[in-house]
Amino acid sequence: MDGAALLAAALCSNNRLTQTHISEGGKKQVILRFSRDTSEDKLQRKLFRINNSSFLPADVTKICRRLVQCRSCLELDLSHCSLAERSMENLLKVLPKMSLLQKLNIGCSISSTADALTLFGCLTETQRVSWVELSPQSESFVSFHGAEAEDVSCRLTGFCLKGGDVMNRLLQILQQDRQLSYLDLSGNQLEDEGVKRLVDSLPGLHISSFINLSNNMLTQRGLLDVVSSLSTCSRLSAVELSLGAEQRCLLWFRQDAGQTLSVSTSSLQRHHLLRLAEHLSRCPCLTRLQLQRNGLRSEWIQDFVAVLSCGQRGRSVSVEESWIGAEEAVSLTCRCLQLNTNLQTVRIQQTTLHLSLRNQEPNSSRCEAERPAQSAVTSFSLVDCSADGGQLSPLGDVLPQCPSLTELDLSHNRLGPGGARFLSSLLPLLPNLTCLSVGVGGSCVCVLEELCQVLLRTPALHSLNLSGHLISDAAAQSLVQLLPRLRALNLSRCVWSVEGGRRLLEALNRCRRLEDLCLDAATKLDRVSWTSLSEALRSLTSIRSLRLNEIIKTSGPSGPSGDDLVQELLAALEGLTEMEELELDGWRMADAGTEKLILLLPNWKQLRRIRLSKNLISDSSGEKLLDALRSCSRLEELHLSSNALSDVSAARLALVLPCLPHLTELDLSENQMGPKGAVSLSEAIKSLKKLKKLHLTSVGTSELSQVVFSLSHCADIQDVSLGWNNCSDDVALQLATVLPSCSQLARIDLECNSVSSDGVEVLVRALRSCPALQLIRLWRNRVSVRQAQSFSLRERRLSFSSTV
Repeated sequence: MDGAALLAAALCSNNRLTQTHISEGGKKQVILRFSRDTSEDKLQRKLFRINNSSFLPADVTKICRRLVQCRSCLELDLSHCSLAERSMENLLKVLPKMSLLQKLNIGCSISSTADALTLFGCLTETQRVSWVELSPQSESFVSFHGAEAEDVSCRLTGFCLKGGDVMNRLLQILQQDRQLSYLDLSGNQLEDEGVKRLVDSLPGLHISSFINLSNNMLTQRGLLDVVSSLSTCSRLSAVELSLGAEQRCLLWFRQDAGQTLSVSTSSLQRHHLLRLAEHLSRCPCLTRLQLQRNGLRSEWIQDFVAVLSCGQRGRSVSVEESWIGAEEAVSLTCRCLQLNTNLQTVRIQQTTLHLSLRNQEPNSSRCEAERPAQSAVTSFSLVDCSADGGQLSPLGDVLPQCPSLTELDLSHNRLGPGGARFLSSLLPLLPNLTCLSVGVGGSCVCVLEELCQVLLRTPALHSLNLSGHLISDAAAQSLVQLLPRLRALNLSRCVWSVEGGRRLLEALNRCRRLEDLCLDAATKLDRVSWTSLSEALRSLTSIRSLRLNEIIKTSGPSGPSGDDLVQELLAALEGLTEMEELELDGWRMADAGTEKLILLLPNWKQLRRIRLSKNLISDSSGEKLLDALRSCSRLEELHLSSNALSDVSAARLALVLPCLPHLTELDLSENQMGPKGAVSLSEAIKSLKKLKKLHLTSVGTSELSQVVFSLSHCADIQDVSLGWNNCSDDVALQLATVLPSCSQLARIDLECNSVSSDGVEVLVRALRSCPALQLIRLWRNRVSVRQAQSFSLRERRLSFSSTV
């Protein structure tokens, strides 16, 4: 190693010598690389690499003391080497003196836990450390900042950290006064005892983002210990736990208003649930609990709900199990209503039970205090859970005992005649019911005819959803009498006769209180019906939400031409100054209609959402439309997909989007932005600090690297779609760079691009520090079936399927 030390000294003293490569102690290979630049430049990066060599402690000291003299930025590569005992200690002693060291690469050179912890101790030895990543026989490095690093990223994985002495040393290092960005201790065989010691020490750790304790042989006992940390560490904002095939244990330190807990595929038993409820009673700030696919039985869930507490701010709970549905769903909700009087909402959607709880107001008088507590539930829903009308009868005994019930939703089930009879007997027993939803995908005529008769005798009702129903002329006649007292009406995709449609639309003219109207894809509208709709819209001055998607497309041959309809309906919107949500997808309004709409936008100061997809909007009208949106400063969602916008409109977006600080969703898919448009869009996105969803599927350019880079300015981004753009590895590389700063990003769609296995490899590495990311879609990229299978085994969050 004397020769290696001499070469280290030469690297420091010779301005032209920039790289030294030594293999097998110099016996096999020595490579020196020189630069033509002879100036002494501290910004010039130098590399000293010695691989496949054996080091004694004295060798380490000898070489590093020479490198201390380097006056340029330095990278030291000691990968694939064998370090004798105490060599790591000598390395740790000299690191603080290497003031221009930028990176220490020690991959595949750490074989023992003791060596790993010794090098991990650099966190306390030098304040310049910015990133530590250590793993046995794998990529390992330490990165250094030019000055004192504020937040340090730490990853120590794949070792055996169980045992008292090892844990003592680890905690001694972690409890020093260093601010960590995140700490990844996954795959270290900590088991329940080690994990408990770590979570017990959380109040003394300084971590700003998250701790990853996944794949540490956790059992249900250890899981409950982690849950208890929500009550002992006030800085914790979220805990995610799974004991399934891919063990998951993540603790988040975000600045959210309340705490959340997620437990999935953990094979919980009844006693685990009851212990969980005990822990939750000591977590007053926990506002959301998710239990997914834990093998829970109905009676266990009921016992859990019976003892479930509300917390200080109320609490929402969701339980997903594959057996929840149909008759089991009805039975489960009935028992929940009987077991916990603090329930405010009870909802089953598909196979998930959703509950919200809040403490009831104390009774004001002694008489009231002596009465048994009544259910506080205000909303009850069974949605798309395969229930038929004959299975709903148990609700008839329970729901009338809920005096505060105001909302009932039985949408997307098989109501049939039995369901109509059930509702006819139930609704008169719900005097305070204000909102009813029974939207379905097709039904027999008798259902709505019978239901309408009882709706007329439900005096408090002011919100009605009948989407997808077959409305006979008799039912339409009953609805005509009901409509004037409604505030919200959904008749999307309903089927009626020409005469029935006329009557309903004429009745809208008398709905002076209507605030929410949905007529998506309404059919069989003739000239009289369109005239009635136009007149009705003019009179609906209280309207706040208007959804008329695809309505012109389905107008039929008996109606007026599409262009005339567009102009007529848009003219009718002129006086609707309270508008907050407007959806006009599929109108094909083109430039003439768009310019008519532009005149209306300045009147809608409260507008929060606008959908104008599939409208043939070109740049000539698109620029004006975007300019007009400046006046809608409260806008949160902008959907302009499937139009004819190009780089000209994108340039305008760069000027307009900074005026929309509340924007959370932007959809420009299926336009032809081109490379120039992508550059403009990237500048615009930087100003959208609240952006959560960005959809740029098929936008006419593969050059989206700058757009991806701009996402580093969007801390709240959750969903990004870049599919069908022929993007190559440069986009994947840029994504890997920005992922650490997008801590809430959950989904990325890269399907049908040109990302190769090299690009996917970079994404796999980046995912190590992105535990919140749930899915990256990579279907139809330049990755072979065999490579895709290999990547999927290494990282389950990558999907190469067309169906996910």
